[in-house]
Amino acid sequence: MTPAQDFKALCISVLGDVLGNLGYSFHAVHVRPRGVVANFRKGDDMIFVGREENALHADTSETPKGKDIFYRCTECGGMVPSVPKENVGCRCGNIFIDIDYFRLAVRDYAKFEAVKKLR
Repeated sequence: MTPAQDFKALCISVLGDVLGNLGYSFHAVHVRPRGVVANFRKGDDMIFVGREENALHADTSETPKGKDIFYRCTECGGMVPSVPKENVGCRCGNIFIDIDYFRLAVRDYAKFEAVKKLR
């Protein structure tokens, strides 16, 4: 069995039971060059679980940031500063910045926009 198949089996058996009780069903496994990500779906809501070189989120290192850059969640309309002074996220949890670990987490990039504040 390949690592991707092992991970898929683990997701379906262990997480599938837990998430199944919450109304989620297994949707897909994505094999990437640096790891594997599985997603579970309940309607339009998706949960991503992954193993990607010790990271659970997609690479956000190329996302623009600066004092005049904000991240807008199109799901809840929340605006998050790209360089906050403390941990911050939008109301629905789609966007979260963890300053302790210097990371940006985005659950659904289709509902994420980087915007520049006009002076």
